[in-house]
Amino acid sequence: MRTILTFIYITAIAAVGGEITESAPDQKGFQRLVKYIPRLHYPRKDRWPILSWDRLPKSDREMQAWIDRGICPLGLIFRSKNDIARLKQIQKNQVPLVLLSQGILQRIFKDPPESRKNKFMQGCDHLPPALPRKKSKDFNCPAFMYENPALKLEAAQVTRLCNFLKQNGLNPEALFIDFETGAYLRNGAEKPKRLDPAMREAAKCPRCIKRFDQENLNTMEKYSDIVNQARAYATKKGFVEPVRKIFPECVIGNFYSWPVKRTQKPDNYAAYGYEGSGMNVAQPRQYITAGWRGCGNNEKLADWVALHDCLKTFSPCAKVLKQNEIFTPWIGLVPSRNHIREKQGKVYPTVEGLAEVTRHMMLRKAETICVFNPGGLDKDFPDSYGDFPRKNRGPWILFMEGIQRGYDDMLRFHDLLRKGKVMNLEQSGDFRKLDKNASAWSGVKTDKVALVRTVTYGPPHTGIIEVFNHKVKVPFTCPGKFYWITPAGKVIPVAQNK
Repeated sequence: MRTILTFIYITAIAAVGGEITESAPDQKGFQRLVKYIPRLHYPRKDRWPILSWDRLPKSDREMQAWIDRGICPLGLIFRSKNDIARLKQIQKNQVPLVLLSQGILQRIFKDPPESRKNKFMQGCDHLPPALPRKKSKDFNCPAFMYENPALKLEAAQVTRLCNFLKQNGLNPEALFIDFETGAYLRNGAEKPKRLDPAMREAAKCPRCIKRFDQENLNTMEKYSDIVNQARAYATKKGFVEPVRKIFPECVIGNFYSWPVKRTQKPDNYAAYGYEGSGMNVAQPRQYITAGWRGCGNNEKLADWVALHDCLKTFSPCAKVLKQNEIFTPWIGLVPSRNHIREKQGKVYPTVEGLAEVTRHMMLRKAETICVFNPGGLDKDFPDSYGDFPRKNRGPWILFMEGIQRGYDDMLRFHDLLRKGKVMNLEQSGDFRKLDKNASAWSGVKTDKVALVRTVTYGPPHTGIIEVFNHKVKVPFTCPGKFYWITPAGKVIPVAQNK
């Protein structure tokens, strides 16, 4: 069955369980996991775990070690009876399943292989006289996203996949895809310098002219909307509709895709295909390299840059979410291509810095954090990277250790996060300066109490927050701290995590 060859990433969710006492098949990775990442101190309840782009562990015991730490590995080739058995066991333990179907939709808009014909590989070229994509990766045909004959084949494949899951007693809570091919305005392609020539090529394409009319291919605003709608259509027909026919309650998201059109700025014409697609999981992303944004070898500055950039990138998405939408931002570790940054001693954010990012994001509507780490637990940094802080942990632990610390810290406030209203979705300050403005605060409140987190990477100071119609003075320190604020305006420090 072709379905068994489909790439699926699996996410499992479970309450805190028993510690692992026996070694797992993957000795190196397993030992790193239990050494550097502790079990959760607080129950996860119904919150999604940290979602890690990774392979499913080789044994049930090793899987339990991940679950105990609130992390869910992503990634296996869905082709063995053992995989099915493990998924059934996860579900029997009342663990909802979140699956990411790698390759779905993405493959049907890639360039066809030169060596053979493949009904799933159709490409996405304009018709002549427009230039083909080999002249520029921005010259993709939005009209073909409606007309690709493989779209129906893909929908049928998704249907077979969902039926296969259902027949095996598996009921996913969420399904994700990684659809980044076809017409896609992002990563600089949404800027006028690249968007204008792409639009001009579309205006030469007979297929685009017929479907969209020439007058809609003469402004970047209109062309951006055309691409956004084309991506939404392909996602809806090729994935969302067939999934929901079998799993009506399943929530759906695409990596990087979020309702950008609700916040579009005049100089940004991004088109991610979220609106009108039927998706309801928003997934913006922020990747970080060593020495990110000029932080060099200054760890405090690296922590401030990471927090500033994540809040600036993710908060606009959180601000426009509807009530039934879920927010799962991606944070990624991207090793430097030429290793020179690590060799020069340039640093990544610290464990506590990444924990701080996680705390603030969960106070700003994030259900959890999705983590992209190339490789797996047993992967090392090459010797060519030189020596830098925490290198011995490997790429996987480098970011996960801090994100898991912040996630665990927030679980003690789980019920309040579910009930409370987000207090702040703004962020200011200059990422290059460790002054008084190198600060952030986030919070949630009910009618009875507010929970506020403050932090500064500049000098400690007292800031003013307006809550319950009071202007309340709250300390800003490093490391950051939580405070309860009562309706009367009283500020009470919260005890530290276990």
